[in-house]
Amino acid sequence: MPTQGSNGVNPPKLDERYLITESAIECREAGGRWVPSSRVPVTVMSCAKPTPDAGEICHQNEDCASLCISAINAQSIENLCYGWSSATGECLRLAETPDKEICFD
Repeated sequence: MPTQGSNGVNPPKLDERYLITESAIECREAGGRWVPSSRVPVTVMSCAKPTPDAGEICHQNEDCASLCISAINAQSIENLCYGWSSATGECLRLAETPDKEICFD
């Protein structure tokens, strides 16, 4: 049974193929993103899945399936749920510490 998102709406059913993909092509075909899952001591690639609450307003990481990030646009700063299950290789500003950019290795 699917769980409801924080907005009370059931998230779309994700293509579960991302769990078993072994290549960038399979990952993208399943709706995922081929990203590094580890960079130490060697880079290991895996398929990151989209999160069901991507783009929803949040206040802290616990409000999201992944991370709560500060999104800065021309008019304002909004805290939004990050759209992917992995942030490895990304530099983001977390809502809890928006004055610091954190890079995930």
